[in-house]
Amino acid sequence: MLMLPRMINFKQLDFLGILGLVNRLTGKDLRLNILGTPFTFYLPSLFGVGLKSGIFIFIYMQFFGGLPRELEEAAYIDGSGPLRTFLTIIIPSAGVAFLTVLIFSVIWHWNDYYLAMMYNLDNKTLAVVVHSIKDQVFLTFGEANGASSLIYAEHRQRRHSRLINKERKIIMKKSFFFRSQCVLLAAALLLPLAACKSQSEAISDEYSTEVIVTTSTVKKGSDTQLTDSKTGSSGGGSSQNGTGSASSGNSGNSGKTTSLSRDQFIAQMPAKLKGKTLTYMYWNDPMKQMDGEAIKAFEKASGCKVKCEIVSYDGFQETLSARISSGKAPDLVRLLGNVSWQITALQPITNSGYNFNDTAWDSQLMKDYTFNGKCYAVNLNDSAISDVSVIYYNKKALQDAEMEDPYQIWKKNPKAWTWEKFWSMCEQFVNANKNKSGYSGATFEYGDSYVRAMGGYIINYNSSTGKFVNGSKLNSTISSWQTTLQMQEKGLLLENHSEQSFDQGKTLFFLSGPFSARAKDNRQSALKSRNRLGVVPMPTDSKYQVMYEYTAFGIPEGSKNAALVPYYLRYVLDKKSYDMNSVYCSSEAKEVIDYACSIKNRTYAYSAGAGSVVTALKKAGSAQVKATLDSHSAAMDEFIEAENKRVSNFG
Repeated sequence: MLMLPRMINFKQLDFLGILGLVNRLTGKDLRLNILGTPFTFYLPSLFGVGLKSGIFIFIYMQFFGGLPRELEEAAYIDGSGPLRTFLTIIIPSAGVAFLTVLIFSVIWHWNDYYLAMMYNLDNKTLAVVVHSIKDQVFLTFGEANGASSLIYAEHRQRRHSRLINKERKIIMKKSFFFRSQCVLLAAALLLPLAACKSQSEAISDEYSTEVIVTTSTVKKGSDTQLTDSKTGSSGGGSSQNGTGSASSGNSGNSGKTTSLSRDQFIAQMPAKLKGKTLTYMYWNDPMKQMDGEAIKAFEKASGCKVKCEIVSYDGFQETLSARISSGKAPDLVRLLGNVSWQITALQPITNSGYNFNDTAWDSQLMKDYTFNGKCYAVNLNDSAISDVSVIYYNKKALQDAEMEDPYQIWKKNPKAWTWEKFWSMCEQFVNANKNKSGYSGATFEYGDSYVRAMGGYIINYNSSTGKFVNGSKLNSTISSWQTTLQMQEKGLLLENHSEQSFDQGKTLFFLSGPFSARAKDNRQSALKSRNRLGVVPMPTDSKYQVMYEYTAFGIPEGSKNAALVPYYLRYVLDKKSYDMNSVYCSSEAKEVIDYACSIKNRTYAYSAGAGSVVTALKKAGSAQVKATLDSHSAAMDEFIEAENKRVSNFG
């Protein structure tokens, strides 16, 4: 039923009926006859038409259904209509879906037999050629006459058949190899589609190294079970340095040595390490979008191989525990922010055999990860990967409210960019939109960001003493929590974090990590695509630079190639391994993050074991901060005592 209409269309090809209209108006038939030409395959393959188009519709439906609704909402707020949103936002995001459909379409048309025989007799496909070999053989030898001719023909036929079969096998092998490659490529491209509605992120292999998506879990109660630091559940304290822990030093080593360049350092790598494979496990974050080229360069410079295992954030600790328990521990892990719960899964960093006295290493971070005189994690001083917190703002929302630009304020006079100025701009923004519902001044990804910036904390790890401490009675804790809750009560700060509210222009400021500022990260993509994402450092009167999470790297127990870790980190984390100008979405973003990374006084935007206290504070309100903290002080002391007892066994 479809063959005849399709043949007519190919014989009188008309694009959107335009040529047919010209024919009716002028009498000139400009319609094209593409029968017998390769275009009978090129065009259907390119546009994915045919009997199998139903699966293409399904692929598109699954992909577009998985796109964040926030992208469209943000576009509508910015004044984009449905058609413009589809052409400028949705279509550019659907490259994977288009490529997947194209590959399937090309493969199916390439292997087609009946359509090729019907529409394209002069340009035979491989399927037609292979199928016609048998007929050609018999036609070649079927004309022999007489007994002697028959014998001779039979002999020639056997010999020729053997040659043809051999040639046919070669052709089929090549065809099979090609089709196998196409199917594998298509399967790899379909992974993001299959995971559109999954909690775990789709992982793309952006470099030549092997990538493994791990989903294994371990039963609760295991000896190496790790607790979820992101939810603030029990099982570990935080890695905040807090007050009085900003002194320099490392894991007790003395006699600092002068730092070498990455190339000088890698040149000193022992010959016995060359040819080995380093297994690196980390959780889904923008680093996977940054480190591809750096890993390639390291492999070339070192003669080693890097195998990356990417796991979800939420399943990181379970997967790490399971790998260690099974005797298949990775050689290197990117740590989560909290300290103590992870140390049970790590070995001291000095077990790698390298002396970490080199000044390139971040001595303060090493001090914060030191327990009983042994350091468990490292990073570089001037690392390309750092999780400093910065403040983002919606430029369009700012302009609509007729407010001055925070970046320009900070640029002209850093001392003018204060928390007082921050809160006043929040109030100005809310007043400018007082006739609209749902508008607020700021949202903090971690609600105690302001508290931490002003030197307050509920529970903190003090690296100077090597103990967790209770900060509920500190004046800085009480006053900063009072301010935080007052701003929530005034509607200047969202009680519950909402990134969507910021994307929609209903919230002016968004305090988070550096991820949104990176060009390839999908956070705030709609704002970045229109150059509407502004970046400014935290107010300069902050006592501490708030870290989104502590970027640190450790060596798990059971690592087989721990000796490779220092050389890998020194090379891959070096900023010279990247084009840092292309990493960030703008020159302003790079400038701000570089500035934030240069601040040495650091603290953290969350506290493990303090979740119930924070909940109680928000319910009680600003007037009951001190009373609420006092009522929870005994419970916090009990938790801290247990934590200090646990970490005393480390090392």
